[in-house]
Amino acid sequence: RIASEPCPEAPESEGTDSALALLAMAEEKQDTEESPPRGGGKSTLIIVLVVTNLLVVAGAAAAVVMTMGSQPAATAEADAPAGAARENGPLLELSALVVNLEDPNGTHFLRAGFQMEIRDAERLAEVETRLIPLRSAILLYLSGKSMDEVVGQDNRVVILEELTELMNEQVGDDLVRAVYFTEFVVQ
Repeated sequence: RIASEPCPEAPESEGTDSALALLAMAEEKQDTEESPPRGGGKSTLIIVLVVTNLLVVAGAAAAVVMTMGSQPAATAEADAPAGAARENGPLLELSALVVNLEDPNGTHFLRAGFQMEIRDAERLAEVETRLIPLRSAILLYLSGKSMDEVVGQDNRVVILEELTELMNEQVGDDLVRAVYFTEFVVQ
């Protein structure tokens, strides 16, 4: 452009000085067009946002961990008498039982194994003498359940609670603290 056409921005009378001035202006204009904006633009903004989000998430996680860590201790203190912790009682295993579930077609069955936690270790032998009536009561109870009543965690929790009540009816004196599944298969 400088060699072949006259430049309207520079006066023609100055000659080489004006040509050099125009060349300097063109180079300056080219430098400003090609240089990236200072300050980083979008990439700096993204980095700042990512770091801020990480700090917020880490703070929230720390708050949850600290809250969860203090709740069980407070609950345990409230439930237990001063200075006493709940001790587990002896466990009495009942071998697995297989029952047909209440089903019009008779095609579903349940296999379940149990352990009973006894409150008083000194009366464990008394409960052991009642194993045959206990097994019979469990068989009758479970065979009265439908497939819908045994599938799902909530239903299983209800079954354990009801079995604990049933076992205490059989042995008396509220000797059974809890009943636990050792296996549970529905087909």
